[in-house]
Amino acid sequence: MTNKEDKDTISVIAHQLRSSLLGSKWALQMLLDGDLGPLNQKQKELICQAQSNNKKMVGLLTELVELERDSEEHYIAHIKSFNITELAKHTLSEHSIQAQKRNITLSYIGTNDPVFITGNPGNIHSAIQELLTNGLKYTNKGSVTLSLKEDSEHVTITVQDTGIGIPEQEQDRIGEKFFRGINAEMQNEIGSGLGLFTVKKIIEKNKGTFSFESIEGEGSIFTITLPKKT
Repeated sequence: MTNKEDKDTISVIAHQLRSSLLGSKWALQMLLDGDLGPLNQKQKELICQAQSNNKKMVGLLTELVELERDSEEHYIAHIKSFNITELAKHTLSEHSIQAQKRNITLSYIGTNDPVFITGNPGNIHSAIQELLTNGLKYTNKGSVTLSLKEDSEHVTITVQDTGIGIPEQEQDRIGEKFFRGINAEMQNEIGSGLGLFTVKKIIEKNKGTFSFESIEGEGSIFTITLPKKT
């Protein structure tokens, strides 16, 4: 089997599993809404737990599909000029409900003026989304801040959180495929270890750079730098 056939098979399986999980999601919601009769408190708690696990698995499969479709052909076909300010602020707004539920302050620092760059907006949206999702997932209290600044040739996007941070001895492995820090695993959050690996690949494909600074127990700053023209 060729590499392309391998990727196609993985994508098909991931899509099928994701479709099944989404079907289960709606069935669980019907139970929770009382469509099939009233529930006691314990039953509601168990269904909410099942919903939470279902959501996490859908997220993992979405990550896998995104990774497997990250081909050169897909990237080139979707290159265009777009407003990175608008995209960054829209991506931030997608996480407002999650931040409210976790009582985390979510904020934006930077220009509100249009800033245009050339690249693949879908991929860059996925990268920013992953950093914000991680920031909220691994921050128990405090804030997650998205910042955007520009110079004549580049745009720099940072996501800063006050979360659990990354142990110093593990920082060299961040961005490796399937790697997760031990403190992240202890959070009992389901994760694939593909998130930051995918972010790094996306940014490199868009001719940019990806870096981070982190102190365990204090938080992390993830930085994306992208050229305005590729």
